[in-house]
Amino acid sequence: NYRIVNNIDMSEIDQNSENDNSIKLQTTKKTFTGLFDGNGFTISNISLGSSEVAENFGLFAKLDGAVIMNLDLIVDSIHNSRANIVGTLAGTAVDSRIISISLSPVTTQTTSKTSILGNNVVGGVVGMLFGESKMSDINVVDIDVYSAFYLSGKGVNSNEGNVGSTLRGYA
Repeated sequence: NYRIVNNIDMSEIDQNSENDNSIKLQTTKKTFTGLFDGNGFTISNISLGSSEVAENFGLFAKLDGAVIMNLDLIVDSIHNSRANIVGTLAGTAVDSRIISISLSPVTTQTTSKTSILGNNVVGGVVGMLFGESKMSDINVVDIDVYSAFYLSGKGVNSNEGNVGSTLRGYA
């Protein structure tokens, strides 16, 4: 079980860098099974990207019997157009509870929008819920969610009317 005792700034983590000296997040390929209490603190500057084929992608690949709670997430970008199920916390949650989560962009003053992109099923907080999974007290602000499957070779902004703006504000 884990409890955050201070804000976490992820701006030094570079998932996209080819540089061997860069810090990489190792949890994007792992399943989390415990309790993660954000204790009301913030994880900021989340920028996760990959071009590796994956079933699930997010801060954790998958949640299984996990509880994630009391956490503010400030996202720059989450993208893996080769991952089937993508979300900020996890691609998939199985028999898990996600409680009191806030998801917002790095800044609302920029012209470029914060987006979450995956290959098939994509969600703001979690891509897909299974089993007895439940989400409550979720707040998503100004995040665009896109599925590469529905882009059909078009640019990301061309999907605006279909997916991004329809899902804005939903978890």
